[in-house]
Amino acid sequence: MKLNKFLPITLLAGVLMLSACGSKGNDNSGDSGSGGDSTPTGPYTITEAEFATLKAKMASPKIFIEGNFTVDLTLSGSTFKNKFANGKVDCYVQGEHYVLDIDVSTYDATKQTANGDMYEYDEDDEAWSKDASIIDVGAFASYSLGFETVFAFSPSSLDSFTYNEDTRFYTGSKTMGDDTYVTKFMVKDGQFLSYEVVGMFGYEFSDYGTTTVILPELAA
Repeated sequence: MKLNKFLPITLLAGVLMLSACGSKGNDNSGDSGSGGDSTPTGPYTITEAEFATLKAKMASPKIFIEGNFTVDLTLSGSTFKNKFANGKVDCYVQGEHYVLDIDVSTYDATKQTANGDMYEYDEDDEAWSKDASIIDVGAFASYSLGFETVFAFSPSSLDSFTYNEDTRFYTGSKTMGDDTYVTKFMVKDGQFLSYEVVGMFGYEFSDYGTTTVILPELAA
């Protein structure tokens, strides 16, 4: 995986901080009611403890091993569909298309690596290549999802968000230096349906538990 030719999402975030004017200011369009554990209970609400657990799960490389969902990631005006199917992953790294077939039994949580096959699509040849190797799952998680960076732009506590019973969105803001970044998210049954740092990162989730990944066919 030629990660050195891409800007990781962690570095890209720094670039966007300088230019993402749409993320600044106070967007209160989703605000009403109160946040944290005082919100009404139901499938579209979440507790403080559940929120912390969900964020930790999404930011962990193990999401590549255990996750089963589809997410459309919008970044810099482009949207990429990423699929996670319990060790089989169809994802994009700065526009480059990869499919991973991870041997989940070999995952090393300390090194964040696992054995497996990595497929990469060559736009010039319009063909897939395959490399059987040790896959840097941690690097793929940072470069293709980057939740550890995205969450840094958002309030850390659910109490800092406001819940709107009509729209079902939680909305909060975080000031970093002279800039204020607005975050909106929606959950259902303890999972994210959407998560957005306005003007910077946008995630739309679907197909929890039913996502499948088909391995590419190699040219003869």
